[in-house]
Amino acid sequence: MAPKYHSVNFIGTGSFVTTCNKSILKTHKNINILQSPVLFSRCKFSTRVVMTVNTAVFVSGSGRSLENLLTYYDRGLLGEAKVVTVVSSKHGVKALEIAKKWSLPSVVVSPGHYSSNSEFSQALIDICSSYRVQLIVLAGWMHFFHIPASYQGRVINIHPSLIPSFCGKGFYGMKVHKAVLDFGVKITGCTVHFADNEYDHGPIILQKAVDVLETDTVDTLAKRVFEAEKVALPEAVRLFSMNLLRVEGRKVHILKLAANENCIDNA
Repeated sequence: MAPKYHSVNFIGTGSFVTTCNKSILKTHKNINILQSPVLFSRCKFSTRVVMTVNTAVFVSGSGRSLENLLTYYDRGLLGEAKVVTVVSSKHGVKALEIAKKWSLPSVVVSPGHYSSNSEFSQALIDICSSYRVQLIVLAGWMHFFHIPASYQGRVINIHPSLIPSFCGKGFYGMKVHKAVLDFGVKITGCTVHFADNEYDHGPIILQKAVDVLETDTVDTLAKRVFEAEKVALPEAVRLFSMNLLRVEGRKVHILKLAANENCIDNA
């Protein structure tokens, strides 16, 4: 059986995570390993610093992806990511009700209240800064948001097609699925990517394919693509939060936890 993680508080660095052979812990459940010279000497520790990644979710409508992310978080499946605020571009949307249900602070930032996109974008960044946000997730966000240098590589977007097909300005929501059906392609899907300052352009993190059926309508296709989105977006957030993504140019490499990230009993 694989050894389990044991977290030890480490002042100023989040959680200091170690793994240790179960046999060592079996009769020493109440002993802090780092304070026990005997146990410490019997283990080879591999460690990594795990920090909570404060996450803001930007929404413009139903909040389905927001609720899905929160469900993953509640089940402990979102890595080190923690949603700390929800930002909506509209009043009265269901996403705000979801935020309230989960006791999350939310704020509405409407682009119509600003004279320029730069002012609108700065207002969004100011909110993120106030919550010490390290990751922004665009989950059904319908407005252009200029990403400053300080947040480059820290904004993730979900798009309901296989980029670079059926994407870019004007391709959103049901319009994407209609275009897919009109073109007659046999495979579509969803894409999670790092957002940059072009529509649907940044490096791709994950994609999931969905077959297009002869009997599909826009609604039936949209439902199946969303089922793929429900898996892809939380997984991308988890990977980011655990520092398992490396970007080289347009390529995103997904790393694995080191094979030796465990503790071996040398007794």
